[in-house]
Amino acid sequence: MAAPARLPTGDASAAPRPRLCNWTLEPGATGNASDLRGQLLKSGLHRTVADTAAYWQRLHRKGHPPARADIDPAEVRALLPNLALLDDATGDGRARYRLAGTAVVELLGCEPTGRAVAAIDSPLRPFLLRCWDDLAAGGAADRKVRSAPLGRVCSYRDDDDVAGGLYQYECAFLPLSDCFVARPEPGSARVLLCLFRRFISDAVATQGSGQDGMGA
Repeated sequence: MAAPARLPTGDASAAPRPRLCNWTLEPGATGNASDLRGQLLKSGLHRTVADTAAYWQRLHRKGHPPARADIDPAEVRALLPNLALLDDATGDGRARYRLAGTAVVELLGCEPTGRAVAAIDSPLRPFLLRCWDDLAAGGAADRKVRSAPLGRVCSYRDDDDVAGGLYQYECAFLPLSDCFVARPEPGSARVLLCLFRRFISDAVATQGSGQDGMGA
């Protein structure tokens, strides 16, 4: 059985702000959802992101991630405002927001439903587009089944927010079972997202302080 997560892949404290830290979630680690949640919480991620990643991992079957139909809104009611779905609406390989919760709308500053990920500026956009490209590269066109997709979690600090403070942006990028299909139907939901933003401190007061602690 694969380890539930590799935490982390790099030294976040060595990078100047803005920071981008990445964690990779191994597929098929069924039964380790509780361990994964504990590791993500210990690493400093918010429980909303940790709970979403653990739920996704719990739904794995024989190494395959869940389909959209496996996700029961009643089981994740408290998480719904921070959840979104991505699809490939036109079959041209571009990621589009299929659905988005109220907290995602607030974080992005607009209603993203139906819009391309690349068209909406946010500190998380480069991470989302890289993850999406990795999915597209996960299996060649002449293969019937893609490689098992990896979930990704990132934590990103931005002190250039329009509000003038230092914020932590967190994201869980969790592929769904359509990623195993070499040519998924256009419009099929392919990725479950959890997006979260929290205020850390005033950017001016903390700039250059060297502190790497998390806000409550």
